[in-house]
Amino acid sequence: MYAGINGQGSSNSNNGKSKKGRPTTIAFAVVCFLLSFYMIYSIANKIFFTTLNLPNPDKIPKPAFTPAHAKQCISENWIDNDIHQLDGFKTCIETCKKSQSEKPAPQLHRVCLDGCAKGTNSAFEISCNGGPSRDFKYCEKEFASRCSSECSNYKGVPPKQLIFPKCKSSCEVGMRTACHMGASKTTMLINQDWEVLKEIMSAENDEARKENASKSFWGGMFSYAFFMLATLGGIAYIVNKYGMEQIIDRADVFKVRFIIFSEEHVLPLLKKSIRFTKKKVAELPNKFGAKTKTEKLV
Repeated sequence: MYAGINGQGSSNSNNGKSKKGRPTTIAFAVVCFLLSFYMIYSIANKIFFTTLNLPNPDKIPKPAFTPAHAKQCISENWIDNDIHQLDGFKTCIETCKKSQSEKPAPQLHRVCLDGCAKGTNSAFEISCNGGPSRDFKYCEKEFASRCSSECSNYKGVPPKQLIFPKCKSSCEVGMRTACHMGASKTTMLINQDWEVLKEIMSAENDEARKENASKSFWGGMFSYAFFMLATLGGIAYIVNKYGMEQIIDRADVFKVRFIIFSEEHVLPLLKKSIRFTKKKVAELPNKFGAKTKTEKLV
């Protein structure tokens, strides 16, 4: 008899321990799930959701003037017999326009164009090699005595009083034009290279953004899949360990407790707050001195 009582007591104590152990096991499983999810999320965030620190294309320093810029400036503005659309040659055409009707024609007109082209080409060599830091005054100073040597082949050509002076005067016009244009031409070439560098960096930034967006997408899919699998696994583990009926019973108990708690604590507080609000609303007319219609008529 005593043995039966002792056996029943031991079984009850074991049931009590198992009942106490179930919430602890569930809590431990939940904590492990949250920690594992946090670790996986942190690793995925470092791998897939990296913060881009891209350089700003507008902050790229302007390229320095190089001999390549000078060479390009000269080659793009050099006047020869086959190029007639250059700015310097257009200036020479305008400069020598009047000489078309002057005698000896057309010799004087050709001499004028030749002198202007020589002055333009020679001045572009000076101004383009000087770069944007040299102004036109430096170019004109360097060019001061060059027109005489540029037109030296016309010194003995008759009529001497017309041919050589025409070549020299048109050479000086071409020289002034090219001196003023040279610095701006080199600056334009540098700015073109600058814009190319900006475009290259912008394209690289766009490529990095696309790659990062792709990584972020797959990282999000990975995190979502892991979360769903972990949630389903946790649910399956709890159901398999405790049984669906026991879980439903616990949910019913929780529901009943929630209803009882609401009726005993939440509803009285809600009713009390409603009565308090109605009372304060009723006191508002008296507080601000409002009168009823009867009082207004009297």
